[in-house]
Amino acid sequence: MYRKLNAEKVIETLEILTRRIKERFPESGLAKISIEMTNIGKEAHERSLMVGRPNIILRIAIGLIITVIIAAFVLALPSVKVESTNMGIVEFVHVLESGINDIVLIGAAILFLATVENRVKRSRMVDLMNELRVFCACN
Repeated sequence: MYRKLNAEKVIETLEILTRRIKERFPESGLAKISIEMTNIGKEAHERSLMVGRPNIILRIAIGLIITVIIAAFVLALPSVKVESTNMGIVEFVHVLESGINDIVLIGAAILFLATVENRVKRSRMVDLMNELRVFCACN
């Protein structure tokens, strides 16, 4: 089955329908709605293409932030001093737990930052879909 619409074909069909409606009913409300639907289709296609393009500035900013986080972690490692001679099992578990916690939190921060662009794009597409849905529901 067809699960994907070809935007160019949809716009082409809207233009054909608009032309046919304007030929038969030039000053009708249906002609105006048809023109508006064609304009909305073109605008939606342009906006979806914009959303689909990579956001280079955002990617560079996220890459820099991730690099700073990793560099700060790596540079902080030499300052950690552990005296293994006086450490019991309880102290060792506390140090190990603290280290694992830091690694997990840094990993979560990197994962969050790595998915920012997708979440921004998804939000923009949801807004676009809501505009189309509201227009179709009102008319």
